[in-house]
Amino acid sequence: MSSLDPWTLAARGDATALIDAASGEHITYAALKARVDRLASTMQGERTLAFVACKQDVASIVAYLAALAAGHVVFLFDADLKLRAELIERYRPGLLVEGANVQAGDVKHTLHPSLQLLLSTSGTTGSPKLVRLSLENLRSNAASIAQYLGLGADERAVTSLPFHYSYGLSVLNSHLAVGASLVVTDASVMRPELWSAIREHRVTSFAAVPYAYQIMRRVGFEKMELPSLRTLTQAGGKLPAPLVAHYHALMKARGGRFFTMYGQTEATARISYLPPERAEEKAGSIGIAIPGGRLELDDGELVYHGPNVMLGYATSAEELALGDTQGGVLRTGDLGTRDDEGFFSITGRLKRFAKVYGLRINLDELEAKVRNHGNAAVLSDDERLTLFCEFGSDQELATLRATLASELQLNVNTFRMVRVEALPLLASGKVDYDALSRR
Repeated sequence: MSSLDPWTLAARGDATALIDAASGEHITYAALKARVDRLASTMQGERTLAFVACKQDVASIVAYLAALAAGHVVFLFDADLKLRAELIERYRPGLLVEGANVQAGDVKHTLHPSLQLLLSTSGTTGSPKLVRLSLENLRSNAASIAQYLGLGADERAVTSLPFHYSYGLSVLNSHLAVGASLVVTDASVMRPELWSAIREHRVTSFAAVPYAYQIMRRVGFEKMELPSLRTLTQAGGKLPAPLVAHYHALMKARGGRFFTMYGQTEATARISYLPPERAEEKAGSIGIAIPGGRLELDDGELVYHGPNVMLGYATSAEELALGDTQGGVLRTGDLGTRDDEGFFSITGRLKRFAKVYGLRINLDELEAKVRNHGNAAVLSDDERLTLFCEFGSDQELATLRATLASELQLNVNTFRMVRVEALPLLASGKVDYDALSRR
């Protein structure tokens, strides 16, 4: 039986848990347990709130597991977070953990017995609104992911996503839960070191957000010799259907699999997945609910039921005393459809609509249409739509502008085309719409 609990790591013995790509060090489960125990011993005391600074390195994994093993409530945050001082002032953690460095405070918190982990709602920029998760949330989602991906002890992932982001953390949790291994690196998809590590250490699975998969086409992923890589997974936003079809065909030709998945931090990461054998005919769909979960539509909104649904939100230290306010039900805020086979698709966000000259515009649908030409993001401001594009000459953008105006039956001046070298991204790899809105 799989387990996520750090105190069971030793049961895996001499099996490899982590490989540090920078040093080449192989760390067994027993050795990882010993490191976790040593650090946890410096965190003894009354159960408190532990802020754990995250990098994509072994020390951060040990710190996360040690804080759990010591019984504390853990908040994972980006070690480079600019607003960390504001979050620390708001929540006043009892412990601040950065690698092996543990600083203790003197503030006592009232913490709900079920509360185990806190994550930012987008794994991002320091919003005081945090997602409250239980150990059962973590266990159930890790088990579901392991089940539908068919994970076993022979799997080896690479840390291609940050741990403070729920998708990246789910990769770590699900692999440790089944005794698999991870190659630890902070190299991005644009750096050859990542692909060298995947090749050298025989990585079997790779996880990324849509933007990364778009970049991978530019850096020649199709031509890379990566014989061990048999599974690609994608979440963190909608990948255009042509790219879903492209990566499905590519992996199928290599005898591998491509999974598109849908999730939210509020569901501890995963909500649904598209079985690879249906990817070709169902490209663009988010698929079916994960094992143990259930999806339904309520007045067009996608609603998820499952044991991985958060306890609720917190915006202050006082709210860490709250229990389960969700009852296993998550209203996702996404609008969707269901086909006659029970496969769901996302059509937009409840809040991602604009009213332009009396016409209701779905910004996500418009953005998907523009992304058929290249990477782009769409924002609205009163009676205007702004399209930020990483592609196109002035003439090409003018032509696209005229085409969109004709299709939507709007005045061409409704559209403002802005050419950018690169869209600003959050740490999760998603588009930073707040940053775009300030341009």
